[in-house]
Amino acid sequence: MRIERGVFAVLHNGVGAGTVRKQSFGVRHMWLADGANGAQGVFPSKKVAAQWLVQRA
Repeated sequence: MRIERGVFAVLHNGVGAGTVRKQSFGVRHMWLADGANGAQGVFPSKKVAAQWLVQRA
């Protein structure tokens, strides 16, 4: 679910698992995942970041 430009909410069983945000590191774009439980990670794709958040929800 899109919250704003480059920021997406990740839901798991109707409950928020966290957010995924697009971030630039030099010329590369990566996805930052912030979990509702405080977990954080950096991933090459939005899909991988969302799957990681759901596993930790």
